[in-house]
Amino acid sequence: MFFLGDLGIVHCINIDEKLESYGGLLDQYATSCELVNRPQNLLTIIEKNLRLLEIEPKKHTEKKGYHHENTIDETLDKVETELSLIEAKTTSFIEPLATYSKIIRKIDLLLTSWKINRKKFAVNGENYLKESPEDILNSAEKRLSEIEFRMKEIEVVSLRAPKILIEINKLVKKLKIKSSDFPTNGIKYSIDEKFLDFIELTLKNFEEKSQSKLSKFYNSKQLIKIKLTVEKILEKIPQERKNLVKQILKLRKFAELESQSIKKSPEYVLIQSKLLSLQNLLEEVEEIKKIESHLGSIASAVYLEAWVPNKDLKKVMDGIKELTKGNCIIKDELPEPEDTVPTIIKPVPRLFEAFKSLTFSFGYPKSDEINPVFIVALTFPFLFGIMFADVGQGLLLFVAGLVLSYFRRITNTEEVGDIIRYLLMGSGLIILCGISSMIFGFFFGNFFGPTGILHPTSLATIGPFEIGGFDPIFDPVKMLRLSIFIGVGVLSLSLILRIINKIRNNQSIQTLVSVCWLWLLLGGFAMWVYWGGISNLAKWFGEGLFMFLALVILPLMIMTIASSLIKGVMEGIQFSISTLIESLDHTISFGRLAALALTHGALNYMFLILGGAPHSFTWVTILMITVGTILALTIEALIIFVHTLRLHWVEWLPGFYSGKGIPFKPIKFNNKSMEYYEYGS
Repeated sequence: MFFLGDLGIVHCINIDEKLESYGGLLDQYATSCELVNRPQNLLTIIEKNLRLLEIEPKKHTEKKGYHHENTIDETLDKVETELSLIEAKTTSFIEPLATYSKIIRKIDLLLTSWKINRKKFAVNGENYLKESPEDILNSAEKRLSEIEFRMKEIEVVSLRAPKILIEINKLVKKLKIKSSDFPTNGIKYSIDEKFLDFIELTLKNFEEKSQSKLSKFYNSKQLIKIKLTVEKILEKIPQERKNLVKQILKLRKFAELESQSIKKSPEYVLIQSKLLSLQNLLEEVEEIKKIESHLGSIASAVYLEAWVPNKDLKKVMDGIKELTKGNCIIKDELPEPEDTVPTIIKPVPRLFEAFKSLTFSFGYPKSDEINPVFIVALTFPFLFGIMFADVGQGLLLFVAGLVLSYFRRITNTEEVGDIIRYLLMGSGLIILCGISSMIFGFFFGNFFGPTGILHPTSLATIGPFEIGGFDPIFDPVKMLRLSIFIGVGVLSLSLILRIINKIRNNQSIQTLVSVCWLWLLLGGFAMWVYWGGISNLAKWFGEGLFMFLALVILPLMIMTIASSLIKGVMEGIQFSISTLIESLDHTISFGRLAALALTHGALNYMFLILGGAPHSFTWVTILMITVGTILALTIEALIIFVHTLRLHWVEWLPGFYSGKGIPFKPIKFNNKSMEYYEYGS
C-alpha cells in the first residue's frame, strides 16, 4: 500500500459491498489489534509533545524528511525509535516554555480584569535584559503579586480620595477659608491607604482646634495644604496606574521574546520539523489502515480491486510484481456497464472555482458525461445579468469582485471564516456577473436605475423577440417574451448536451429519444410563436393542425415508441407525458427572468421617485440612489443569485447531467509534507 500511495494514481475500491457476490470465498481483510491501536497511541504521544512545545500542527515543505519503510510494522518501529530520541531532547524546552506561557496567561487575565487593552501601549522588554532569564523567572511570580497588590491599592485610593476631598471642601466652606490667602504648595505624600488614613485622622481634629485666631490660622493653612495634596494625588493616579500597566507589559514582552528566542533556536526547529514529519508519516499509516479495512482476503492472500488510468496501468502492474517478487496475480479488466467509473476532476483556473463548487454541489459528473463547469461559467453570469441589468450597479459588482480577487491571491482561505472564504472564492463569479449586468444594463438603458443617463440599445430583433432596446419596467410584455425565448434557448442547449452524451456512449435509442425531446421543445415553441398562446389555442387544432401534428404530436409519438423499446409500453407512455409536462413547466419557469428584472427595475425606480427624479437631481436624489443601490447589491443580488442557481439545478443541469459520478481519489502520499531542516552535521 505504501508503494501505491507513493505513486498516487490508484483509486482503491471498497470490497465490503461485494463480499456476498463471491459466495463466501472472499473474507474481509483483518488486521491485528496491536496494529489497530499502535499508530493512534504514537499519534497521541506526538500530539502531547506538540502541545507542550507549543507547536501548531501544520505541513512542512523543506528538503529532507522521514520516509516510510516497506511495511507498516517496520514504519511504526522507526517512528518509535525516532520519537524516543526526540523526547530525550524536549525536556530543556518544555519547562521554560511552560513558565513563560504561564506568565503571559496570568498577565492577560490581570489585564482583562482591569479592562485594559494592551495593544494601546507600546513597550519592550529591554529593562529586563540586564537580568538573567533564570532570575526573572524566579522573581516573576513575586513581581506580578506586588503589581497586582499595588493596582488594587491604587483602585481603593481612587475611590477614597474624592470622598476625602468633599469633606475637605465642606470644612473649608464651614470655616470660611479662602484658598488664595495661603500658599499653593502641598505636603509630602504617597499614594497609599496609610496616607489617606493619616489625612482622615487629621481632619477629625481640625474643627475642634480652630477656636482661637492663631490656631484657626494655623489649621486653615494646613487644611489648604492637605486639600492641594489630595488633588495632586487624584491627578497622579492615572499616571501611576499607567506605570504599573507598563511594568506588567514589559514583563509580558520579555516572556514573549524569550519564548520566541527558544522557538527560533536551531535545535527547537529541528525537533519541531521531526515531530511534524513523524505525525504526517503516522497519518499516512492511518490512511492505509482505513483502506486495508475495506480489502478482501483469501487464506493468506490479500485481495485488492482498484481503478487505474490506462496510461499508468503498466507502471502499477510492473511495480507490484517487482515488490512482491512475482508472488501475485494481477488481472486487467475493463469496467462493466453497471460500474461507476471514477471521474478525474481536472483543476480549473481561479476565476472559475466558484462555478466548479456550484456545479459539484449538484453532484460530480460521470466519466462518460460532459463536465459542465465551463459552460456554467457562461450561462450563470448570462442569466444573472438579465435579472440584474444595470451598468452602475454592475460596475460596483465588478470592482468588488476585483478587490476580492486581489485578497484571494494574498490570503490563505483555510485560515479565514466560512463566509469570508466563500466571498474570496466567489470573486471570479462576482466579476463575471458584474460584467454581464453592465452589458444588459446598456441594452435596457439602466444606470443606477432608469435615470435617463443611458438609453436602451437594441442588439437584435428575432421575429417578435427584441433583445434590448427597451426598459423592462415600461415594456413588461417584451421582457416576458424575451425571457421565454432565452428559456427555450437554454433548455435547447441542455438537450443538445444530452444528445452528445448519448452519442458518446453509443446509446442509439436514447439518442433518438433526446432528439425527439429537442424536436418537441422547439416545435412547441414554434407553434406558440406562429399561432399565439392559450388565447389562440383553437388555431392549433384548426388552421395549424398539420403543423401541430408535425412539430408536437410526431416527435411525441416517436419518443413514446423508442422509450417503450427500452422501458416497456406503460413506462414509455408515462415518460413521454412527463417529458411534455416537464418541457412546458421548465420553459414557463424562465418567466422568472422577467419577474426579477421588473422587480430590480421597479426598486431602483422607486428610490429615484423618492429622491425627486426626474424633476430634480439633488443630494436627496443621490442619497436615495445610494440606499437603493445598497439594497440591490445585498438583498436583491442574493435573491437573484438563488434564482439563477435554481434555474441551473432544477431546469438546466438535469437535462443532461446526472451528478451521480464519483471523483477519482487515489491513495496519495505527499512526500514533501514529511520534510524537515537538518542543522549541523
